[in-house]
Amino acid sequence: MRVLCVTLNHTDAWGGTTTSVTDFARALDADILSFTSESLIPTARHGKGIYHIPVPDSFMGRQYLRPRAADLRQATELARGYDVIISHMLFRYHTQWIIRLRKPYYIVPHGSLDPWVFTYGRLQKELWLRLVGARYFQKAEAVIFATRKEQQKAFLGLGSSKAKIINWGVTKAPDQELDREKVREQLGIGENEKMLLFIGRLHSMKRPLETIEAFAQAAENGMYLVIVGPEEQYSVSELQEASRRCGTSNVHVLGPLFGNAKWEMYHAADAYISLSERENFSYTLAEAMCMGLPTILSPGNDLVHEVVGEECSWILETNCRDEAVRAIQAFGRTDLKDCHQMGERAKSWIMKNATFDHFRSRLRELVLSSVSNE
Repeated sequence: MRVLCVTLNHTDAWGGTTTSVTDFARALDADILSFTSESLIPTARHGKGIYHIPVPDSFMGRQYLRPRAADLRQATELARGYDVIISHMLFRYHTQWIIRLRKPYYIVPHGSLDPWVFTYGRLQKELWLRLVGARYFQKAEAVIFATRKEQQKAFLGLGSSKAKIINWGVTKAPDQELDREKVREQLGIGENEKMLLFIGRLHSMKRPLETIEAFAQAAENGMYLVIVGPEEQYSVSELQEASRRCGTSNVHVLGPLFGNAKWEMYHAADAYISLSERENFSYTLAEAMCMGLPTILSPGNDLVHEVVGEECSWILETNCRDEAVRAIQAFGRTDLKDCHQMGERAKSWIMKNATFDHFRSRLRELVLSSVSNE
């Protein structure tokens, strides 16, 4: 069985979606075909089994990611050699193209059916749902969601008959020894002082500014906030300036970290925080839990609904700053031994539900069973 993952703009700039598509391909030994804007191709992910179909940077190209006719013929010829399609994301031309391929396909929305998504560009999306979406969902083998909450929030009450819930899988830390003391020494954080870690894009949806403001208001002695992530709507210097305006010197804004440097940051921390507006599945949250960190989580984190009752998180009911302040203060007052026990419960949940091996096993079972029924 040959599987092809079809996606859009397979670049690191698309963050968790690109990571997820890569994991689907790894789990199914699949290749990846991406409808990619021409301007992004030089910085896109490349490698064996990754094919980019260029999309012109015209109005139609930008709005609907429709390739030129000649490039579309090339994509169709390539797709003929595969038995199953895994279609990632919605609302763009690749969905129409996949229907016409007349091959079994699975849909992975990546949060695209969340009501929040319809707060912008609503007309275009509702038009797509009427003209393309109904047929697209009807003909699919299944619609794969990362969490129960993502499926429950699916826009327009998508029926449950084809909904399948498979928690994405987190890759464990590398086997190399991670140096907690080195990182804390570089940051000027003592062994008995507490380090709260934010990892994510510096984007308003992730709410790094609100995280700094809540941390500053919590004003706990002996506690530090470390922010790691690539610049987008906010720059590192803007967030550094924001922390100074808030009157705290205990905030470190570092920019992006990769590989061992990222894993060492988890190892150096005592807890992880995400006040994000929306996360249908957060890889950094799952990685933090896998590393044995307790978490402070906004209601926008859909994984919250998977771990309720596990006693591994301070879970917020709203996005109000005062509630975040109280959670940060609660973390500050919690003994490090108790924090460690919370983190171990978080790690235990990941090992039972969201390892990459678990993800691969469930995904392969789903795809193989559907194909064998054809």
